[in-house]
Amino acid sequence: MTTDDTQLTGKVTLTDIPAETTFEAVVTMADGSTKRANVSPDGQFTIETGQLAADDVLAVKITAKNSGYTKDSASVDVTVTQATDTNPLANYTVAQPVVDAASAGDTTVTGKVDLTTNPAPAGTTFEATVMLPDGTLKTAEVAADGTFTVTTGELKADDILEIHITAYNSGYQKDSNPVQLTVDAAVETNPLENYTVNAPVVAPLTEGDTAVKGQVNLGIPIPNGTTFEAVVTLADGTTKSVAIGADGQFTVPTEALVADETVAVKVVATNGTFTKDSSVVYQKVSQKLPTDPIADYEVGTPTVDPVTADQTSVTGQVVLAEPIPEGTSFEATVTLADGTQKTATVDENGHFTIVTGNLTEGD
Repeated sequence: MTTDDTQLTGKVTLTDIPAETTFEAVVTMADGSTKRANVSPDGQFTIETGQLAADDVLAVKITAKNSGYTKDSASVDVTVTQATDTNPLANYTVAQPVVDAASAGDTTVTGKVDLTTNPAPAGTTFEATVMLPDGTLKTAEVAADGTFTVTTGELKADDILEIHITAYNSGYQKDSNPVQLTVDAAVETNPLENYTVNAPVVAPLTEGDTAVKGQVNLGIPIPNGTTFEAVVTLADGTTKSVAIGADGQFTVPTEALVADETVAVKVVATNGTFTKDSSVVYQKVSQKLPTDPIADYEVGTPTVDPVTADQTSVTGQVVLAEPIPEGTSFEATVTLADGTQKTATVDENGHFTIVTGNLTEGD
């Protein structure tokens, strides 16, 4: 028996048994207590002993019983020996892990180990260990499919990590060969790669204008951290730019624009170190159309002095409403009975005298 056993089993040869005789197996434990069990007709017996200690000596005998009488066999001593452990991992090879690339700024190391080609002994569990450059060890359980994710803290470019897999079973453990991993420099992802920067809509330009105005539809969703700028390239190749508001509106100040020159306008999206341009919109500067300075000026109705037969002129006055547009002059016109028109300048006080020739009564 060994220290791993909790039962004592044995067999006795039963011959020429008197009628109604029964048998009992009795074990005297190291502490003097006894444990008993019936002997089966074929002589087999099993006695529950509980946990045994190395070097315990157990005394075992068989007792025959019949009609109140008993008779014992000779006693047999059994010495308990120390159980010999068997390492279930002794002949098992722990596979090396395959580790995914890591970049600066990563906070985990991921990978996978093959657990199927060479099946592990029953009850085996696995752990992935990462040794950081300062010797610190970080661990994580390996999933049933062999994958693992070890939290490491932020990694730095050119850090050298060592990764191995440890198998555990029945108090034993066994390591794989280690794998070294050098941390790569951070790979910057372009957040604008799949974003479309729409072309701007530019307002008409006229000579003399001192700004280029327009609007752009800022496509949604806008990558986080993106800003927009309107860039105007003038006819001489110089550029002017201004930030675009959240509503997409922009006004880019310029020098006075010249008729027939062409202005190029585009929108530039910026995110970190990445930029992306819209298509360019070309806008020609139109000539400035003459403006009527008296379009909104109200010309007063004249007051005409009475006219008599044989008079040769018509006199009168008009109230000149202020302010008078700069450069404005006034003229009084008389249309005669025959349709002829006679004119005269209106003076600064609004007075006028128009020479008409002899007038006839009833004209």
